[in-house]
Amino acid sequence: MLLYPAIDLMDGQVVRLERGLAAKKTIYGTDPVAMAKKWEAAGADWIHLVDLDAAFEGKTSMSSAPSPRPFPFPANLEEECAMLGPSVQV
Repeated sequence: MLLYPAIDLMDGQVVRLERGLAAKKTIYGTDPVAMAKKWEAAGADWIHLVDLDAAFEGKTSMSSAPSPRPFPFPANLEEECAMLGPSVQV
C-alpha cells in the first residue's frame, strides 16, 4: 500500500479543515516547504499538495509558494494517464 501525505494550503498557510469547512481550519504552519521537508525526512517519496484557495475561491495562492525541488513531468504523461482509464485526466 502506498500512502501519500497531503499538504493543504490556504492563504499561504499549511492547514487541515474539519469536515471540509473553510471556517473550521487548524493551522499547522506558515512554511509549506518546511512541511514538505519534514514529510521527506520521514520517508515520503511523494506529496499531495492541495490548493484550497483555488478549490474554494477559484484563485490560487500557490504561484508564490516555492517548490522544494523541481518536479519533472514525463513527456508522455497524457498517454500514461489515458492507459489508467477515463477517470484520470491531465
